[in-house]
Amino acid sequence: VDLAKNSPETYKYSVFLCLIKYQNHEIMGLDEVYVNLYDTYFASGEMDFWADATLKENLRAVADRFRKSLIGRIGANLIMQDVNLKPQALYDIKNKYSILYIFDPDCPSCKEETPKLANFYNRKKFDCEVFAVCSDTSIVKMRKYIADHELKWITVNGPRSYVGSYQDHYDAMSSPTLYVLDRNKKIIGKKVPAEKLDDFLTQYERIELLKGG
Repeated sequence: VDLAKNSPETYKYSVFLCLIKYQNHEIMGLDEVYVNLYDTYFASGEMDFWADATLKENLRAVADRFRKSLIGRIGANLIMQDVNLKPQALYDIKNKYSILYIFDPDCPSCKEETPKLANFYNRKKFDCEVFAVCSDTSIVKMRKYIADHELKWITVNGPRSYVGSYQDHYDAMSSPTLYVLDRNKKIIGKKVPAEKLDDFLTQYERIELLKGG
């Protein structure tokens, strides 16, 4: 991009191409590249010679959605009602890992993912707790989902929140969405498939051991 700066058209094309590439990234964590590109070239006014207000606003919305839950950041606390209408807080989990699982009872992909996550959870290979957020307003539907899948983790109703929408705190535009947080609620993984959690945490602990963590 810096090499292209002397040619306005090439400069514009290079920046925008990189932005699109990292908006649709395939490697976990590269959404931070998008945020940095937006901050450096659009929020700063650097691209104002061609980017109009509408485009900049659309790009800002994506950057802000990514920014709220980047890997390495401390995840926000979520406090929502469970099936008994009692508040449950993500920060009250004291396990080594917290798995934030956002699902929709009517979502076909969730119906496939939930049993895989339950299998991981029930084997207790890692010290973790699942904080499952149901995006549907119906407590009845949530209760049935818990019973049908024999779920033993913490399940809460997303709309019955004490801290606003979960989408105000985590990038979760689709269901299911899964985050992994460490003991201090730092985000260490996002949108990890449930069937890959064993591999992910095994590799994470190996790296932390090498780092002396």
